[in-house]
Amino acid sequence: MTFAATIGRYQIKEEVDNTPLGQIYLAFDPIVDREVYLRILSPFILENDQKRDILFKEIQLATKIKHKNIGQIYEIQEQEGIYFVSLEKIEGIHLSEIIKPVKNIKEEELNKYLEIFTKIAEILQYIHEYNIIHKDLKPKNIILLGEDIENIKITNIAFGYLDSNFIFQSNQFSEKLIFWAPEQINNPENISKKTDIFSWALLLYYFITNTHPFLKESITNTLESITKENHKSLNKIIPFINPILSSLIDKCLSKDPENRPESFREIIDTLYSIKKENKKYNISPA
Repeated sequence: MTFAATIGRYQIKEEVDNTPLGQIYLAFDPIVDREVYLRILSPFILENDQKRDILFKEIQLATKIKHKNIGQIYEIQEQEGIYFVSLEKIEGIHLSEIIKPVKNIKEEELNKYLEIFTKIAEILQYIHEYNIIHKDLKPKNIILLGEDIENIKITNIAFGYLDSNFIFQSNQFSEKLIFWAPEQINNPENISKKTDIFSWALLLYYFITNTHPFLKESITNTLESITKENHKSLNKIIPFINPILSSLIDKCLSKDPENRPESFREIIDTLYSIKKENKKYNISPA
């Protein structure tokens, strides 16, 4: 699908990405004098009325979120039957480009990673307060605008339902590493805020051990492993790790969402409690 020089009031500058879910364009909004990304929603993903209503509801909720650490969604518009979403243009570095998974991690490195993931937990807690579940937490959707963790941004907050459903049903996985929770695979209708908790813990586990505990040779086997196999506790991998932190991650990675922490607030409080107890973790308040 191609457009002339404009769609709605937006002046199209160039195509940034083209996927089965639709194109993403760099565009200019002359009303507010800024560049934005326009995500065009492919018509076929809107054919199911129920899924379309869920997507539109999440987009509308997300437009109300204005937070320096969250990629902003400005609006959703329609022109001649084509729906498009205006997004904040973010220029930064993906999480996996600025920090690397570490094998045989040292305490100083662990402190740095805990600082970053505490900040991510705080941002996700804020998103959950708007009753939005990310559903697609991965390094690509976490962007750093600089080395200061205050400049972390989480993106794609309204599209996790759309993206994960399409990827799962069509089996079009573009990445070998998957950070989904078991319920996203077994029964997507049971997704809850605790789904993001599992993904957050799996990401942290991956970065501080250089190991994805469920990774297999094929995507199918990885998905099966996420739903059925147990991970190795962090205290069996990192000898000096605080046992409270190891237990926290075990709890977050429970197959049953009911056994996970109630919220990111509980996780954040535990991380600050660890800091207070042993003075080892340099975790700064949001």
